Amino acid sequence: MQAILIIEYKGFAQLSTGLAMKMEEINLTPEKVRAGIIELTNNLLKSVYERKPYNESYLIGGDTFITTFNEVQEAVDFSTTLFAEFLKAVQEQGYYYLKPCACIGFGELQMQGERFLDDTSIETYRIADSRPPFTIWIKGKEAINRCVSNGYQIYMDEAEVDLQKLEWLKMPLDSEAIGIPDIKLPQLLLDNEVIFSKSPEDSVNKIRQYQNSASSVYAFGGPIPYDIAFYNDYLKETISLVKSNDKIKWTIISYLDLSDKRTSFYWLELTRRISGLYPNRYNFTAYTISSGTLIPFSYQIFDKKIAHIGLRSFSLERGKSTMNASMIFKNERIAERYIQEFTESYRLLGKFDDSKFSELIQKINLSDSVIKQDCLKLVDELLK
Repeated sequence: MQAILIIEYKGFAQLSTGLAMKMEEINLTPEKVRAGIIELTNNLLKSVYERKPYNESYLIGGDTFITTFNEVQEAVDFSTTLFAEFLKAVQEQGYYYLKPCACIGFGELQMQGERFLDDTSIETYRIADSRPPFTIWIKGKEAINRCVSNGYQIYMDEAEVDLQKLEWLKMPLDSEAIGIPDIKLPQLLLDNEVIFSKSPEDSVNKIRQYQNSASSVYAFGGPIPYDIAFYNDYLKETISLVKSNDKIKWTIISYLDLSDKRTSFYWLELTRRISGLYPNRYNFTAYTISSGTLIPFSYQIFDKKIAHIGLRSFSLERGKSTMNASMIFKNERIAERYIQEFTESYRLLGKFDDSKFSELIQKINLSDSVIKQDCLKLVDELLK
């Protein structure tokens, strides 16, 4: 048994349509409005997730946010903190379109795809979908009794013995000035299924954002450039994460361009050392490609549910293709397909050991001892 918190938005479709009405001149569509609301909500949720205990979280149907907890009091604490942030967003930041309603039930969440299968979740969803904005409801005698025993203020309506309203505005709220996150909304598409970033800097920042809070990262792509400032920052931050956070498991497949021996050698040596130092949380393998081989994209999968796809084009400055934009798919089914292909490719490439390292070093064939020493010094510096 677990506490189930379901949050719904009131008038979501009509609101998005109204805000986008006659806004064709700036290409604002209802889909983009809906996606913007969801992105803002996800950022507010994340700010509370970082401080409050919870079990699982889901987004279904575009505007139904589900979170599960061990105890009802955890769900109450979480929802009142979140609603305090919603209220702050409305009153202090002018996000008047935020109209959430929440309901807490106690049972076993059962879902098939995006369908609720258990009675508790179905009833909890119906309440959240039908009651006024900025109200929090407690559904079921068990959940209500747990709230009463914990001293929460509930408006007791004798006409509905198994549904009561939580008087959250009269409670001491843990708002602790989380504040509205500084959100730079990228081009949002398809009801938050896809987020498009138009520049390499924004793309890299998105990767950094998601990997910092992930528990697993699957990554396919070429070496991270060390001679571009924002890439170098990303590289150092990633190495620091691998060193300091033993809860993140990394699985990496890299391709090494034989026409760029310096970069391939530095990357192979760096990843060899990292995988040797942290074998329980950093798994790596690689293969070589020849000049002109088409690699249209790279990708990262975070927590098996978010896929970041780096889009590439030819760079005149670097003389080869590099990531210059990206798309993020917040969709577990898409992420799962990428992981399936990734896992099979990793298996076929084989374990990265001394034999594999020697094979790749021979293919790279970097004969210039000066360049080789420079690369080794660079790796030493990065791993300090």
